[in-house]
Amino acid sequence: MTDKPTGIGAAVPRVEDFRLLTGAGEYSDDLSLPDQLHAFVIRSPHAHALIGGIDRAAAEAVPGVAAVLTGQDFLADGFSPMPAWGNPKDVALKNRDGSEIFFTPLYPLAVARVRRVGEPVALVVAETVAIAEDAAELVAVEYEPLPAVVTVARAMAAGAPALWDEVPGNVPVDDEKGDRATTDAAFADAAHVVTLETWNQRVTGVPMEPRAAVADIDSLSGRITLHAGGQGVNRFQGELSRALECDRSMLRVVSRDVGGGYGTRNHTYPEFALVCWAAWRLKWPVKWTATRTECFLSDYAGRDLVTKAELALDAEGRILAMRSDNIQNIGTHTISFVPLARGPTVFNGVYDIRTAYVTSKAVFTNQTATASYRGAGRPESMFVIERLMDIAAKRLGLDRVEIRRRNVIADDAIPYANPVGVTYDSGRFGRSLEMAAKAIDWTGFEGRRKEAAARGRLRGIGIANYIETATGYPQERVEMSVLPHGVVDLVMGTQSSGQGHETSYAQIVSEWFGVPFDAVRLRTGDTDFVSMGNGSHSSRSMKLAGHLYRRTTDEIVARATAIAAHLMEAAVADIAFAGGRFAVSGTDRAIGLFEVAATADTDAVPAGLRGPLYAEAEIHEPLPTYPNGCHACEVEVDPDTGRVEIVSYVGVDDVGRVINPLIVDGQTHGGIAQGVGQALMELCAVDGETGQVFAGSFMDYAMPRADAFPDFRLAFNEVPTPTTALGVKGGGEGGTTAAPPALVSAICDAAGLDHIEMPVTPERLWRAMRER
Repeated sequence: MTDKPTGIGAAVPRVEDFRLLTGAGEYSDDLSLPDQLHAFVIRSPHAHALIGGIDRAAAEAVPGVAAVLTGQDFLADGFSPMPAWGNPKDVALKNRDGSEIFFTPLYPLAVARVRRVGEPVALVVAETVAIAEDAAELVAVEYEPLPAVVTVARAMAAGAPALWDEVPGNVPVDDEKGDRATTDAAFADAAHVVTLETWNQRVTGVPMEPRAAVADIDSLSGRITLHAGGQGVNRFQGELSRALECDRSMLRVVSRDVGGGYGTRNHTYPEFALVCWAAWRLKWPVKWTATRTECFLSDYAGRDLVTKAELALDAEGRILAMRSDNIQNIGTHTISFVPLARGPTVFNGVYDIRTAYVTSKAVFTNQTATASYRGAGRPESMFVIERLMDIAAKRLGLDRVEIRRRNVIADDAIPYANPVGVTYDSGRFGRSLEMAAKAIDWTGFEGRRKEAAARGRLRGIGIANYIETATGYPQERVEMSVLPHGVVDLVMGTQSSGQGHETSYAQIVSEWFGVPFDAVRLRTGDTDFVSMGNGSHSSRSMKLAGHLYRRTTDEIVARATAIAAHLMEAAVADIAFAGGRFAVSGTDRAIGLFEVAATADTDAVPAGLRGPLYAEAEIHEPLPTYPNGCHACEVEVDPDTGRVEIVSYVGVDDVGRVINPLIVDGQTHGGIAQGVGQALMELCAVDGETGQVFAGSFMDYAMPRADAFPDFRLAFNEVPTPTTALGVKGGGEGGTTAAPPALVSAICDAAGLDHIEMPVTPERLWRAMRER
C-alpha cells in the first residue's frame, strides 16, 4: 500500500477491510463473558393497553432463572426514564401557539400502559437464552386493551384516544416557518399552481448486525461496563447514566466494530439500560441479543411523513413561491425531532424560491417511534420538490431538465439564503445538473425509448437534484499524540459503522505530517479514553475530523519546530518542516518528527517546551455544510407485470473536498441502494386497526439485492466549502436522498403517469397503468 499514493485524494482501499473480511472483527454479539446470564425481553402483543398486573411467580420458580423484572421494579430501585432530546437548536421546532413541546418519558420497561406492539414489558434473566424464553412463557401479564390509532389521520381526528394525557390531541409539535401572507399573495398572482400530496412511507434501517449488548459490573467499585455497538459511545454513556442515576464515570461504554448504522443505531435503546440494570441488580454479567424479528418490532423506524405541497409559477415556468404542510408520524415517543426539524429547512432544494410558508406537525400514534434515518428529513423534502418540478414541467409542456435550468440557484447567488433562514455556503448546482444530463445522454433518450418499445418494454428517464444539511450535533473532541516509537495516535468521538475512518483519517494526518500512512493509528469507541463526542451521523465525521485534526497538527508542528530549533541550535524562523523532517534552511542539518517526539519530554528540552507531543481540539458550535448533486437514471417497465428494471444510473455529487474517492463512491453506492429500496419495495407494513406488525421478517420486508442494479457511473463536482478547514462537506447521504425522486421520475416517464406513490411495487404500477 505504501508504494501507492496514500494522501488526500488517493483511492486507498480501506485498511479495516482485511480484518473484517477475515472474521477478525469484534461485533457486539461476538463478545461473551465467563458465566454470563442471558436476558429475554417480554414484549406487548397489544398496540395500546393498560397493564393490570404481572404474575411472575411461575417463571421465577424455573430452575436457572435469576430474575424476572418489571417496570415497577425499575421505579422501586429509584431509577429514571431515559432522557428524550433531539430538537436541534439551530433549526429548532417551536409550537406556533407558544406552548412548550412535550417530551415523553422513556422507561426501559413499560409502566402502567403499553403504547405499541413490541414495547418491552418485562425482562427474564436466566442461565441460558432457552431457559429465559421458556420462563417468559410462564409470565402472565394482565392487559386491558385500549383503542389504538395507527395513522396520523386517525390520531388527529376529533375524539381520538390520546397516547399521552399531556397531549390530548396527539400533536406535540405544530411549527411554522416562512411568511404566510407574502406566500399567499404570490400564489394569487401565479400563472400556474401545481400540487402534490404524498406519503413518504415508513421504512427501517435494517443494519446487517442486529442490536446486542453485554453488561458487567465491578464487584468492588460498582462500576458498570456496557459493550454495545452503536454510532457514538458518549451519547450512550450520558443517557444511561442519567437513567441509572449514576455519575458518568461509573458507567463505561465500549463499541468495537459496528455492522451498519444509518441513524437506526444512533440512539440509546431500552435494552441497553435493561442489561445494565440487570447486571447492577444481580452483580453478574448479563447479555442480550436481538432476533431479526425483534429488530423489526423495536428498531426505530424512519420517514413516515405526509406532505401536501404547492408550487406557484409564472407563465415561463419560474417558481414564485412554495408552501407545504408536513405531518410526521413519530410513533409512541419523542425519540427525535431531527427529521421534522431539518427536512423542511431545505424545502426549496437547489432552486431559487424567494417566498415560502412551511408548517410541520409531529403526531403520536401507536407505532414504533421514528427517528433519524439516513438523510433524516432531507430525502423527504427532496422527493417533494423534485416531484413538483416534474409535475410542473408536464403541466407547462417543458422539458424536465429545462424547467430545472430556469430555476436552479445561480453560481453568483452563492451564498444563498432561503426563506426559512438556511444559507447555502457553496455549490455549483447548475453544473451538477448539466453533468448528470450529459452522462445519462438526456438528449439522445428518445432513440432508446423507441428501441425498448420494439421489444415490448416501456422505457423512461428521470433526473433529480438534491441538497443536504450535514450538521448533526456540534460537540466533538479530538486528541493527537506523536509517539517516540513512530506512531501518531488519534482519538475521536466518532464511530465507524462502515465509513472507513481508520483509512481516511490516516490519509489526512499522514499527509500533513509527512509520515508513513501506516504510522497513523485511530482509537474510538471506548469512554475510558474518548471523553467527549457525538458519534457519527449527518455526514459529520470526516468534516469534523479534518477541521479539528488540522488544528492539532498545526499546534504540534509549531511546538515541535521550536524544540527542533533548540536541539539544532538554530532560530525558529530558520526551521522548515516538510516530509516529516525539520531542517535548518541552507544546511544539511535535519531531525525527524519522531526523533523530536523522543526528546520532547526529556531534560534536553527547556521546561517551557518540555512535554509529550500532544494536542487536543474541541468544537461546540454548529458547523453546517451542504452536500449536493444530481442523479439520473433510466428504467424499463414490463407493461404486463409492472416490473421495473433499472438499466442505467448516473450520479454527480458535490461532497466538498474528496479525501478518498473509493470510500466516497462506496458510500454513494450504498446510499443509492437504500434509496432504491425505499422507492421500489421497502415498507414497514402494519394493520391499520390493531397496529400489529405485518413486516416482521425478511419474508415480509423486501430488500434490494445486487442483481437489481446496473453499474453506477459516478462523478464529482468538487466545490470545497469555506466553512471547514479541509473544505469537506460530507458524503454519506446523497445517494439515499437523490435515488427515490430520480427513480420515480423515470418510472412515471415510462408509464405516462403524473405521479405514483412509493413503494412502486409491480402490483401498484400495474394497477396505475391500467387505471390510466
